[in-house]
Amino acid sequence: MKTETVERMDYYHIPQEFNKYINLEKKLIYSRYKFAVENISNGSDLLEIGCGYGSGSKLLNDTGGKHKSYIGIDLSQDSISAANDEYSEFGKFFESDAETLPVFQKDTFDNVISFENIEHLKNPRKSLIEIFRVLKSGGLLILSTPNRRNWGLADKNPFHYRHFSWCQIIAEAEECGFDLVKSSGIYFSPSNFRLAVIFSVLGIDIKKLINDVPTLLNLFFFLGRLFPKRARLLLFVFKKRDGFPIEKYYQ
Repeated sequence: MKTETVERMDYYHIPQEFNKYINLEKKLIYSRYKFAVENISNGSDLLEIGCGYGSGSKLLNDTGGKHKSYIGIDLSQDSISAANDEYSEFGKFFESDAETLPVFQKDTFDNVISFENIEHLKNPRKSLIEIFRVLKSGGLLILSTPNRRNWGLADKNPFHYRHFSWCQIIAEAEECGFDLVKSSGIYFSPSNFRLAVIFSVLGIDIKKLINDVPTLLNLFFFLGRLFPKRARLLLFVFKKRDGFPIEKYYQ
């Protein structure tokens, strides 16, 4: 299924059907990990939730990451098997549910990455609570999710349970003991102003146009950062709040 392929895109092995938009697809993936590297301290222990086929472990290194260790988890056994076959030199990979992280003790990781994962969860708060538990004091959660302002209720992706607005994801994280450090956006979507519809009527594939013109491609990613609330994907850095009584959620 094409949608499922998108959900588990491997940066280094883009499927043939996406070659038409390969520059855009690769930059969407690259931008997330570059943002993570810019906010992760050197020598850190890192957990990625929803690692898919594991290419993020290598991409973190290729974008300048200096972390000490990397562990990736995913619910898909096939994805974890592929990750261990292809990227084992860059980290370790385990099959695990994002809403429960029983294999990890509290205060284990300096940083947790969760890219386009929270919208897949029936109980996203449960996952945030578990992330809080396994993070060390002052640890960072780097999270991205589709912007509800773009996707909303019209999205028919069968793998998504819920979409968040910029304010909603911040409120959810704060309720689970996190403070916002930074927010950004990835890729200013033309659909915000119905431009995609206009170009479609004119017979112009706006997505391919952006993909094929480097100046346009860079412009839309710059606008995504400049106007994060109107970006296709929301991107955040949250910090674990000291003294937050997370135990109340485990009673």
